[in-house]
Amino acid sequence: MPSPKSAGVPARRQGVMPKTSRGMRTRSALHAAARDEFEAEGYAGAGAVGITRRAGVSNGTFYFYYASKEAIFLAVLQEVMDEMAKGAHAASMSDGDAAEQIRSVNRRYLDLYAANSRFIRVVEEAANLNEPVRQVYRDIRRRQIGGVANQFALLQRRGLIDPDLDVFAMASVLGSMVRNAAYVIHYLDEDADRAAIEACLQLVQVRALKIKRGPSRPKKATVGQALRPQTG
Repeated sequence: MPSPKSAGVPARRQGVMPKTSRGMRTRSALHAAARDEFEAEGYAGAGAVGITRRAGVSNGTFYFYYASKEAIFLAVLQEVMDEMAKGAHAASMSDGDAAEQIRSVNRRYLDLYAANSRFIRVVEEAANLNEPVRQVYRDIRRRQIGGVANQFALLQRRGLIDPDLDVFAMASVLGSMVRNAAYVIHYLDEDADRAAIEACLQLVQVRALKIKRGPSRPKKATVGQALRPQTG
């Protein structure tokens, strides 16, 4: 995942980068406090006063590092997305059974969504209220989809999925499906258990990608065949 400067966050919104260990600790405390404040109050309800109170610093300290609530929100957003990207990369597809790799990637994404679901909900709120946040979030999603598309292209080169697929379009569609499944699990409280949802996601993806499995195993003998006496 790119660093904040390369990830589409304008330099004027990135905040001041500390040059001392004390400054780094203060900035980290502000980020942790900001995340708590946004998750507790939502984007609209959060503010610099609440963040500084949680961090135990003055308003002047806040404004030394960040010009606004939007600026620190974008910095925390980038951190969370970077963490999720690193976690997802650990489960990226490589050699092995493509269908099982897809299920592993889905499972890892659902875990990451669960760990960050409260902040993700705030991001969606902020993206509807704030154009700069929407632009940055859109750019982050495009890079994520691009990463999945690259994985699909690799599977195409290995001859494991349909060679005629538009990998970017398919990554966007299937990624949206998995993301919506995560939303349903965490916010709509549907009764279907997670294992069943993972299996269904895998089934749809395998069929959509037209994954080519290894050589089929010999068919099991029917009862009649099993009882038929051997000759010779």
